[in-house]
Amino acid sequence: MSIFKLFRFILSALLTSFVLIGVALSITLEDEPLHALDWQPDVYLARDLFKKTADAAQQNLDLNFNQLEVNHALNSILNRYFNSNTQITFEPNNSANVDTSIKLTRVFMGKYLNIRFKLNNHDGGLRITHLKIGKLPLHPIIANFLINVTLQHSMLKHYYLLAKQHIQTIQIAHQAVNIHYQIDTLTTHYDTSSNHIDASILNFYQQQLEQIVSQHNPNQRLSLAELLQPLFKLAYERTTVENAIKENIAIIYAVSAYVNDNEIPFYVPIKTLHSSQYQYPVFLYKRTDQAKHFMLSATLTCTGGAQLADILGQEKELRDAQSSSGFSFIDIGADRAGMKFTEQAIRTPKEFQKNMAEIKDYSSFMPNVLDLPEKLTHAQFTRQFDSINSKAYKKLIQEIDTRIEALPIYPKKH
Repeated sequence: MSIFKLFRFILSALLTSFVLIGVALSITLEDEPLHALDWQPDVYLARDLFKKTADAAQQNLDLNFNQLEVNHALNSILNRYFNSNTQITFEPNNSANVDTSIKLTRVFMGKYLNIRFKLNNHDGGLRITHLKIGKLPLHPIIANFLINVTLQHSMLKHYYLLAKQHIQTIQIAHQAVNIHYQIDTLTTHYDTSSNHIDASILNFYQQQLEQIVSQHNPNQRLSLAELLQPLFKLAYERTTVENAIKENIAIIYAVSAYVNDNEIPFYVPIKTLHSSQYQYPVFLYKRTDQAKHFMLSATLTCTGGAQLADILGQEKELRDAQSSSGFSFIDIGADRAGMKFTEQAIRTPKEFQKNMAEIKDYSSFMPNVLDLPEKLTHAQFTRQFDSINSKAYKKLIQEIDTRIEALPIYPKKH
């Protein structure tokens, strides 16, 4: 074949590809969404969902989400990444119809990707049938093949594996989704009724916290230990074994609200806390992000258990890998230390108060993890660790846990 013929062949192939792509786009992209993209989170429903999930995780119970709950949960997740609206409608025959609309970027002239499909029970999971993208119907075999390829080779891979770690079966039954799962990354279980803190107890520690920060020298860094140590010392002096857990959790709530400047996720069932007159950045190892991650994770562990806090912490870092902040094992280290902190505060409340009352600085409850990788893009994370199921990833998580468990504040297991 001459060079001219080869060039003509390549040019023809490219033109044909462009034409096919153009036709595919004209069939799949539409001018209007299936449903108006006006979804907004319902704070009260989100809190109920979080509590429901947390209680089930603590008691190892199956989760059942009705149509309203499923739609809210899915839209809460998807709207973090896309301007979208997803509507699931359950059918009497244990199936569901799903409509999803996503507004595309300016590159696609603001058009909409509309996807319709049916979900049916299949081998302990769900199978997609009747898939239609825009005006283009796809055979179920092709549809499920494309979905599997997307899950295995796109940014969704890590979220898929995070869910797959814990979900054993997922089925549609009685107009609801039933999820049977196993969460065993951390082992602390406790009576979730301890989460309900008396407002007077919380208010007391907020007032004590206000006194502490009022005496802080604004020309110096404010260490997280400077907040926690005196409060736990006071708790040790004033509490009994019967109320120690509630007081410990109240301290964690109060300090977390201060450290995060009241930016607690809306789904966490904590009433709005008063703002401090003296608002200073709080540090761990000269970094405010570590203190924020530590205390937020400690709060999530109070309300949802360490297992749920662990999942939410990993999900946030996977999301950060898609943004400029990147995936941070330093943040994961602070998250896991916060989980351990609350676990110990609940497992041995009076002993924990005594130990915290005697600490000298934050190195007693937070290890130095500044040498760990951070600011990893999705591509860098995938290249170095492949996934959250890989040996390399699990080895680094184990290294973090080893550092945490070596700290003086946490009694050694025998």
